[in-house]
This record gives sequence, C-alpha cells and structure tokens, in this order.
Amino acid sequence: MDNKNREATSYWMAKKLLIVMRTHPHLSRKGIEAEMLKYGVHSNKQQVYRARQKAREEIEDTYVESYSKLPKYVVLLRQHNPGSICKIHYDRPNLLVEPKFLRLFISFKGQKDGFLVGCRAFVGFDGCHLKGSFGRVLLTAVALDANNSIFPIAFAIAKVENKETWSWFFHFFEEFFGPFHNNISLTFMSDRQKGLNLAYEQLLPSVTGRYCYRHICSNFKAQFPGMLLTSFFWQAAKSYDAIGFNEAMQSIKDMNIEAWRYLSKILVSAWARHAFSTEMKCDHVTNNFIESFNAWIGDLRGQPILTLAEGLRKKFMKNLHKRYQKTCTWTSAIPKIIISKLKEIAQTSRRCSLQMASEDLFEVSDGDRAFIVSLNQKTCDCGAFQLLGLPCKHAALGIIYRRQKLETYCDPCFSTEMYLKTYSGMVTQNRAKPGRGIANTWLEGFVLWDHVDGNVPIVVSSQGSNPSPSSQSTAINAELNLQTTTNATKRKRERPSNKSAPSTAHNSNKKTSKAALQPIAIQPIATLHPSGSAQVQTVVNINDSATHDSHNVSSSFTF
Repeated sequence: MDNKNREATSYWMAKKLLIVMRTHPHLSRKGIEAEMLKYGVHSNKQQVYRARQKAREEIEDTYVESYSKLPKYVVLLRQHNPGSICKIHYDRPNLLVEPKFLRLFISFKGQKDGFLVGCRAFVGFDGCHLKGSFGRVLLTAVALDANNSIFPIAFAIAKVENKETWSWFFHFFEEFFGPFHNNISLTFMSDRQKGLNLAYEQLLPSVTGRYCYRHICSNFKAQFPGMLLTSFFWQAAKSYDAIGFNEAMQSIKDMNIEAWRYLSKILVSAWARHAFSTEMKCDHVTNNFIESFNAWIGDLRGQPILTLAEGLRKKFMKNLHKRYQKTCTWTSAIPKIIISKLKEIAQTSRRCSLQMASEDLFEVSDGDRAFIVSLNQKTCDCGAFQLLGLPCKHAALGIIYRRQKLETYCDPCFSTEMYLKTYSGMVTQNRAKPGRGIANTWLEGFVLWDHVDGNVPIVVSSQGSNPSPSSQSTAINAELNLQTTTNATKRKRERPSNKSAPSTAHNSNKKTSKAALQPIAIQPIATLHPSGSAQVQTVVNINDSATHDSHNVSSSFTF
C-alpha cells in the first residue's frame, strides 16, 4: 500500500480540518495527524503546521483583513454595549495616504460600574507582547475585587510600549473612569519600565504610585549581587511596621553602604509595605496579579487583532456572569478566599499569648515583641490590621478569646455584597459577525476630512469629539476606517427575479433596490486658493447634520 499522495497537500488538509478546528481551535499536532489518518494520509510536521495555519486563516481571516474589519466591530460594540468606550487611533497625514492603524482602546460599561462600585481604588498596569504576524503590545489595567481576584477593567493594543503610548492610554482611562480629583485616593501599581510611571505621574499627579518589588529587586541584584542582601531587601519591603523596616535597612547599610544608598533614592512609600496608605486595604508589593491576567489570556496572544478583541470580550462576559451566578448561592457574609485566609490567620494566632487590658484593648506577645491591639479602632501595633483591612494574628487571638467571629472585624470592601456589586454588570454578546453583510452606516453624520491652516486633517463627529493628548498633533484619532465598501460586496450576490411581474414594476423595484444599497451621500467640496493650498471638505449625511469644530485638530468617538 502506498501512503504517499501528491494531491494530499496542505491546502487539501486545511479544507478537511475546517469543521474540526471550528470546534477545537487549538487542535494539537497529534490531533491533526490522527484526523488525517481517517483519510489514510500520513503527514509530516511541516505539512501539519502549514495546514493548521491555513485553516486558522480561513476561519479567523488573515491578520490584514482583521484590521480592516475593526471599524465594523466598533459599531457592534457600540450597539450592544451602550456606555462603553472604544477608541481606534489612525494615522493619516493627508487624503492621498491610506489610514494606518496605531492603537486601540476598549473598556466596557460593566467593567466601569463594577470597578467604581465594588472594587478598591487600586489598579495594576502592565504590557505583554503579542505573538501575531505584526507583533504589537497588549496594555492592560487590572483591579482587585472583594475576593482578592483579578478584575480586568480596560485593555489597549499598540505598536510599542513607551511613554507616548501609555500617555494615550491614561488619557482615555481618565476620560472613561474619571475625572480623578485630588480628594480621591487612587493607587497605581507599575513596574517602572518603558515610561509607564512617567506617563501617569505627568497626566495624573494626584495618583499614588507603587513599584513592583520584583523589578526593583532584579535591578538591585544586578548591581549588588548576594543572597543575604536580597533577603534583607525582601524583609524591608514586606515589613508591616517601621521597626522591622528600619532593622532590615540597617543590616543592608552595615553590609554595603552603596546598596543602602541605592534603595534610599527610591521613594519608600512606593515599595515598602509599612509606608502604604491604609485607605487602600491592599498590601501587594508585586504586580503578580497582572501576570496572572496575562497567563489567563495566553491562548489569545497569537490570534489576529479582531479575534483577540472578541476573545477578550467573551472572556469578560463569561467571567462576569459566571462569578455573579456563583455568588448568588453563597450564604456567608464574606467571599470564599477571604474565609480561607481568616482560617490561616486563626491558626497562626495560636503561637501568641494574650493579656487583656479591657474589653476591647489587650496586649499580645509574639516572640520577643509585644503588640497592643484595639478592636474598637481596628488597629494593631504590627500595622497589618489597619493596612490590610483583615484581622491580623494578634487581633484574631483577642477576637477568638472573646468568642466572636473574625468576619465581623473585616473591612466592608471584603463583603459578599461588594462582590455582587462588582459582577452585577453585563457585557453583551455581539449578534452579528463583523464584515458579513453589515451596511456602512458607521459613516453617519461625519465630516470626514477638512484641511485647515497648516494642512492638518481633522475628523469631526456629530455626536461630540474628545481631543487626544496634545503631543500627537500630527496623528489623527479616527474611530473608523474611511472605506465605503464591505467584504460582502466583493462576493457576487444572486437575487431572485420575479418573471411574472410586469417590466415596469420590475424596473421600479430595481431602482428601489439600488437606492437601498446607498446608505450614504458623499458631497465633496473643493476650493483651490491662489497660494496653492487646497481646502477640501467631504460631508457624509444620512439623517443628522454634522457639527464642525475647526479648533479640534484631533478628535475621536466614545462608544
């Protein structure tokens, strides 16, 4: 039997894999080989790889086509998720150049409501590289819910990760979630890399910054190697009180004065736990929770941009509904993870001894140190009670001694009620696939291009415009790709003919159908001045008239 067949090419294999890969998009190499054995074909590794790539392109479209479908995807998000924001940043210096995609920012109303109502004012930011043909970077903003679980609130896709990109990100982040006044306590966790902290410190000076300990430690170890120095640095960062911090820093100073000076130059309140604000009720010294989000979306990082955005939306939608549905079955006053943490605290409290001073004030001995605990004020000399919002082991010992529950002394931000408020929002599912039979109604009410002084193109929307940061005067924030044809028009459409109808009726129907296929009316107006500079204005009208603001050089839509 001859198992070799020249007709069994990668194209043929891709056609056979379409049905299977629609159900199992991450089919492995062995699975594809097993599928080919059904047809008596023994394929090699290269054929399997090429067939899988071609099948994915057929299912998800190519990477280039996914960019052209982004404007229609924005329309679907706006229709089914009112109150959400979607910004597409295009660069088009003049009308003779095709628009070039730069950035994409998306955040849903359900995420905004959940963050503002049920989460603490603590947000972590990070970027991870995408694995597609065009590379690019995924920028994310992640908060923490009442169960100390990750709650993504916004994401963006950009070409590179630098200060300019992060400034663009924070501009729309404040526009959607803000404004952030000076009286609002907000903390951002970052890794101090690629201009992230410089961007929010410049745009949001009222925000308190935290730096990831692991990134500081990696730079610290590169200049001052040694396990003992690293261990003292770790003790200084994780200490809840100033006494433990000072002891660890003094040990570093005795060992290496240059290492101590290096750490002293970094703001202590940004990396040392004892200096954190007690209003956040969060003791994170690393951004590991953001890395957890990057691992959660790992299967989407190699997909085309449209598949990536839609995959993230589905994950958010499923996560909101699943957690809300599961929380409705809880009978406890606090979430499950907090209950497990309180059990661990109660176990460690057995190693301490207690001396009562009053009903709510007592002294707890832990090793060679003694701590004073006040249950009325919810404070402890160790600093963990007021910083974390949960009873520390010293306070837990007094609460257990009084035969009370630890849950009653937890901060309200860790309640089941707050957890339900976080996930009570909704991300609606799109009912149509972008690029398939969708009319070009997204150009409604636009003044597409208008050359003003200096030949700077602008985009004006009839529904209001939001200027971008002034540092990007040469770039254009446009929500929609200025193309008036869809992929559906490339295919030949068969229309049923009514032979029994009269010819006049047939012609009138034909005229009517042609008129229905023209949802927009473009009216170009061009004037050539003696100086040689042209002023061109193209107006697209369907129902409403467009508004024009000549002072707005860069504008965009809020969806």
